[in-house]
Amino acid sequence: MSPNPPDDSPLAWLADARDEVARQCDLLNRLVHRVADEGVAPDELRATLLRLTRAFRAALASLCDRHVRFERTELLPMAGRLLGDDALAHMKKSMRSRRGAHTAHHFFG
Repeated sequence: MSPNPPDDSPLAWLADARDEVARQCDLLNRLVHRVADEGVAPDELRATLLRLTRAFRAALASLCDRHVRFERTELLPMAGRLLGDDALAHMKKSMRSRRGAHTAHHFFG
């Protein structure tokens, strides 16, 4: 078995997000079975679904924040050192078309 990736690596972020999504899916699965088997009060169902939705959003936001931070601090500086001006210009144009002009401007100025 391979060692676990460092806590700050992109693989660790993905593993954390995968684990969090798996936990939320497990909770949702148990809730669905309770609804089917026992019936659950609407207020309890609503509260549980709201809690699951908030937890999923928080996990996704954390993953996105880590990804953007990694791009800013590692990937883009590396690209700047390794790629020529033409390749960087193409990357900037591609980012603008996919994510919006504000994203590329934020990274490249």
